[in-house]
Amino acid sequence: DCRDWPYRLDDDQYIHRQRVQYFERVPLSDVIDEAFRAVCQWHPKGTLVDNVKWAKLSRKMQFLPNVKNAQHEIDMAFVRHNRDRKLDRQRFHDIFEDIASTQHPSLQPRDALTKVVWSSIVMLPDVNAMMWRESKEMAIHEEALRVCAQIRIATYVRKVLQYAKFKDAKRSAITIAKHVRRFLSR
Repeated sequence: DCRDWPYRLDDDQYIHRQRVQYFERVPLSDVIDEAFRAVCQWHPKGTLVDNVKWAKLSRKMQFLPNVKNAQHEIDMAFVRHNRDRKLDRQRFHDIFEDIASTQHPSLQPRDALTKVVWSSIVMLPDVNAMMWRESKEMAIHEEALRVCAQIRIATYVRKVLQYAKFKDAKRSAITIAKHVRRFLSR
């Protein structure tokens, strides 16, 4: 029984699912890596994030909204983590962990990082597209596993039913043949 309507979140039998619940399963490191690639593609394109791109990203994402003197804190995070006034991929990860611990000092580092990533860089168009793509792949994979299981179960049931019909037909044919041979032997 496959139903498309209504879309109930607690019902596992509907075909078309929203992929929002898969967003949380995308690893944070992949999200930050995609943000790094997206920021590197800003003008001028490069393989590292310089202070201009970092300033543009921080203005766009409004990091540390509830921290007094937020721009100074963001600039200082860049100063602490840069090398030759540029950030590579690992330093980009480190700077986000630093910002997360500054913005949410009472949370565990992983929870703070999750909160910062979900409230900011997920909204970058390239990162958002990657999130939807990854979520779609996860949803398709889960749906494929469910459909494969349904097919295996249906195949097994059909096999059992067909074998029962075959045995019944075979038994009937043997009985008819036995009676015909008995009748012809008289």
